[in-house]
Amino acid sequence: MDAVSQLDEAEIIVMLQDPVRKDQGLAALMALYQRPLYFHIRKMLENHDDSDDALQNTFIKAWRFGDNFRGESSLKTWLWRIATNECLTVIGKRKKRSESDLKVIENNIGHSEQPGSALDANAMQARLEAAIATLPDKQ
Repeated sequence: MDAVSQLDEAEIIVMLQDPVRKDQGLAALMALYQRPLYFHIRKMLENHDDSDDALQNTFIKAWRFGDNFRGESSLKTWLWRIATNECLTVIGKRKKRSESDLKVIENNIGHSEQPGSALDANAMQARLEAAIATLPDKQ
């Protein structure tokens, strides 16, 4: 069975590198790897919508850059690397968005009182807890 999967990968590579058969190569690639690749991505992102987007972007990149595949690794390894990079991109965007949201919250808390006025500790605690509640579960 391993020889058959290698043969399938070899044929998919040929199709991805042929401009006329490139779409067929993508369809074959998706048929072979869509499900296991989705679960690989889902483990990293833990969110269905983000996982779907990363999966789609992975296959788009495989289609766009399939003619650059050098065969230094298996097609599966190459595809998993693209998917992992897509996940890292999504995670980086999440981090930037969270940092940006936190700066807005800090800015709102910092400018809500005039300098020198006494801010009740309970009110500050409540604002901080409200700000923390807006963060994603992982943070």
